[in-house]
Amino acid sequence: MGQTWMEDFKAQQAALGVTQGQLADMAGFSRGYLNRLLNGSQELPERYKARLTAALEKMQPDAITVKIDYIRIRFPTLDVREVVENVLWLRMRHLGQQPRGFYGYTTTFYIGDIAVMVSPYGGRGTLLELKGKGCAQFSAYLNGQGRSWNVFFQHCLDAKGVFKRLDIAIDDRVGFLDIPRLAEKCDRGECVTRFRCYEVNESSENTYLEEQRLERERWEKDFQLMRDADIWDDPSLLELVGLPLQEEVELAARKGRTGHTLYLGSKRSEAYFCLYEKDYEQVVRYGIPLCEAEVKNRFEIRLKSERAYLAAKDIIAGGDLMQTAFSIINNYVRFVDRDKTKPHARWPINGDWARFIGTHRSKLKLTAEPKPFDWLRILDWLSKQAVPTIRMLMEIDRKRGTHVVEELFDNAVLTKRHEKLIQEALAQIEAQQLSVEP
Repeated sequence: MGQTWMEDFKAQQAALGVTQGQLADMAGFSRGYLNRLLNGSQELPERYKARLTAALEKMQPDAITVKIDYIRIRFPTLDVREVVENVLWLRMRHLGQQPRGFYGYTTTFYIGDIAVMVSPYGGRGTLLELKGKGCAQFSAYLNGQGRSWNVFFQHCLDAKGVFKRLDIAIDDRVGFLDIPRLAEKCDRGECVTRFRCYEVNESSENTYLEEQRLERERWEKDFQLMRDADIWDDPSLLELVGLPLQEEVELAARKGRTGHTLYLGSKRSEAYFCLYEKDYEQVVRYGIPLCEAEVKNRFEIRLKSERAYLAAKDIIAGGDLMQTAFSIINNYVRFVDRDKTKPHARWPINGDWARFIGTHRSKLKLTAEPKPFDWLRILDWLSKQAVPTIRMLMEIDRKRGTHVVEELFDNAVLTKRHEKLIQEALAQIEAQQLSVEP
């Protein structure tokens, strides 16, 4: 005789090592009420079975996974082999080459989706770019090399790499996040955040229509198979058509439904978040039915320049990518529930959001203390970056007999901050001169 639902459920709970208190919190029941449900003293409706099953799924070890999803790092060297062999630990002879690139780079060396670009112009040096697939492929290389992302990032810094972009993706495989509901909470002011703006988008393509088309194709294929097999009078016909019919019923219930994307923060800033319903994306891109999608929602942390560098430093220091990711999120945003008896800053954290974030997470500030004005550092930057370009423009002026660059300098307006920096620079220069005088 097979196990009952309760016996099977308790076996799964024991296998995962989940306590009654943990299960009650995840399912949203009081512990006493949950005990009555599970010991049979309280009726257990089917909807509560589904609720408990979903809660247990969320406590699976891989319910939430975190990965590096995009990196762009610039190295000052023009020696591509140095980056490929000493930083990536790959063999130069294994890479292909093509005479084009992006971001002003003129040549790309590649293996799979791992791209290394180089340009002799404008001091660009060498650029490493790994998109989603490239990060997955390189992660496999790192495993084979006996390295991790934190070790690799340290090797990048050792080679004077400058982090231009770093994305961390959190995959919600069981439905912790409800993107449309989070968007509604933003509209209601139930989002406490450092970001100044948010944006909600629906998919540019109607996901429902795309899924309906795919289901119709499957149905027509099954229909043709039944015609060819001449089984119209076979009792097993109901079994063959039952699943497609059920899927059509579910599709009708979702009519007009499209995937949602929630942006927290400006896409032009050095840090912003992108939350979207990845299962709907998979329908449009690859024809994968919603019920078969491995990931339901994705939370992407997108960082540029200094924010990317500081996140990389935290990953290097701790080696725990998940801790870094959720610490960044905790520093920027939390979703709360409205409580008219309390001020906005003290509204209680939303239960679903708390379950996604987890407990005892720290906060990671992605800002560094401002550096004092350094006259010599500014001169060094000018000589390497700006002066060659200005010299080029002046040469164009000379050959054309124009005075565009001169007019730009004449029309430049110095702000109060610039005036303050001038005074600081003069004070620094005077102090330096005094320090070398006998």
